[in-house]
Amino acid sequence: MRTQITVLFTAALPFALIACSSGGDGGGATSGCTSAQVTMATQPMACMGTNIVASPTNNYAFTSTMRLPPVTVKSMSNLTFDWTGVTNNFLGNPVSSTGGLTLVSLLLFVHPLAEVEKKLNEDTLALQDVEVIPPPSWPAPGMTTGGKTTAQLYEFTANGSEITPDMFNMGFDAAKYPSSTYTYVATVAKGMTPGEGNQMLQAFNLDAGSSATTVTLKNDSTRMTCNVSLRNLTITGVTAGTPALTMSWQGMVDQMANNALGFLFKDNYITSAVVGHFTETPEELEKKFLSLDLIAQKYYRADIQTGAMLDFTTLKDDAGNSFTGVTDDGTWMVGLICGNCRNPAPWYMTILKPCM
Repeated sequence: MRTQITVLFTAALPFALIACSSGGDGGGATSGCTSAQVTMATQPMACMGTNIVASPTNNYAFTSTMRLPPVTVKSMSNLTFDWTGVTNNFLGNPVSSTGGLTLVSLLLFVHPLAEVEKKLNEDTLALQDVEVIPPPSWPAPGMTTGGKTTAQLYEFTANGSEITPDMFNMGFDAAKYPSSTYTYVATVAKGMTPGEGNQMLQAFNLDAGSSATTVTLKNDSTRMTCNVSLRNLTITGVTAGTPALTMSWQGMVDQMANNALGFLFKDNYITSAVVGHFTETPEELEKKFLSLDLIAQKYYRADIQTGAMLDFTTLKDDAGNSFTGVTDDGTWMVGLICGNCRNPAPWYMTILKPCM
């Protein structure tokens, strides 16, 4: 039976980011995507003018495999969680451990580690996979880290409600929650909502015989491999130089087509759309896929409240500037994001190119 300390819990489990990795078991950088084999001698283009219709042939492809190498610490002890060494998030992008990481959360999954990793890769982790609701977190709501990069277990609260040392000891008992059945994961995040904005995850096992009492989060605590294909899709040709474009993905829903991750394209799951303009080629963008928002020359975003249609005139950049149209220089791409999914790799992304 699950332990419910309070009734509040966020359904958005560990991902607000995606990551890929080519790193090994050592330290250092652990992120970077690889390119899928190109199967087309010449990349085709379908000219759609101002009314884009999303289809599987125009969509990119993305696969990833996540690993959470665990550490072992003493059960029923006042553990220390140390994220001093997290200088990159698991996208490989810089993050400040003293200012950019504002919340630490502890998740207890009702599955062994291999099953947790499998569910993360399949994007099927759900509320029922978590034992303690809400997960213990630090600092308490309304408080800040004060620049600290360590916290002890007994300082954590349940959405601000006190958890006594005895309660923690019961919840961190290796006999009650063995690693053969359960998985503990510590996360550090941006923001103050447990389960959202995670920048790094560290799995840990409990052992009554262990003398270690520190769970150390590092740049390689979360490791993934990923593969991206932008050069096997059919390019979407559009009218150049006009913001008056639309894109519909209703056909993807009606046809029960798969999204880029290989799962069903469901109705009303797309919560935002992005359009980026890059100097890089599609081949270069495959390798830099984790940093698209950082390397874009122009980057626009629009919320999708309901329905299956993007009106490009609603796209804005961070300064509030409106999208002005696709040009014939560089690489333009449009992506559709499922903001409530655990793995928010775009469900749909295609290359835009002027054709008239």
